[in-house]
Amino acid sequence: WTGVNWGRMEPNDVAYVGGAEGRMEMYLFVSQLGRFNDVSGLAARASIIEWDSAADCNGNGVLDTCDIASGLESDRNGNRIPDSCEAITVPGDVATIQGAIDLVADGGVVLVSPGTYNESLFFTEDGRDLVLASTGGAAATTIDGSGINLSVIEVSGRQTFRTQIEGFTITGGDTGSASVPGLPAFCGGGLLVISSDPQITDCVFDGNGSTFGGNAYILDSAGEIRNTSFVNGFAQSDGGNLMLFRTSSVVAECAFDGGVAVNDGGGLKV
Repeated sequence: WTGVNWGRMEPNDVAYVGGAEGRMEMYLFVSQLGRFNDVSGLAARASIIEWDSAADCNGNGVLDTCDIASGLESDRNGNRIPDSCEAITVPGDVATIQGAIDLVADGGVVLVSPGTYNESLFFTEDGRDLVLASTGGAAATTIDGSGINLSVIEVSGRQTFRTQIEGFTITGGDTGSASVPGLPAFCGGGLLVISSDPQITDCVFDGNGSTFGGNAYILDSAGEIRNTSFVNGFAQSDGGNLMLFRTSSVVAECAFDGGVAVNDGGGLKV
């Protein structure tokens, strides 16, 4: 115990009842009012519990922090508020994923229900960080960029490590987007990351294509890609499944299968 207004000669770890004094009580008698004493867990004591309804946002009778600690609720952005109380849901609140991204506040959460969404997503240029996650995992939730002729997901607004993308299958991107505006070099059919540091977890990039980085192209990034599969990507030049350029990104616990590049790195080019 540290930093506590202890009573005189306390704590002393001397138990009149039971074993070691590993708990704490507050004195209520006048001479030491408000001071603390150590006490054993077997000692009979009255308890006072203060309940703040504002700390139970979902109204289930369990404090938010206890909901999170027990695993009953998720807290993907780490702000100690259950995702169910603050997330923008798709399609519940907003019909499209991009619509939710445009609305969410900095540090907010977008939760996407299972289904297939024919969209191309762009994380805003104002640098807002957000968590984009599916509720059913990659096997049940697909972002399909077919017919749009852009990267299925582009993160290029200088987002930080607080931006997370979790639990999607990304497919249908057959062009990519320009990594440098005005130059005819298209990159990242499934994912394009430029000067941003997102975390990508539990995703599948399947069958996307571009000139560089068929399934994904990462430029000037210190983000992380974990537990993610890159399959059947095609690059007209380099990096069929994944290309990393001028980056210190971490890529860990990932699978590369069936990637093809006309030049170098069918699976991965660094």
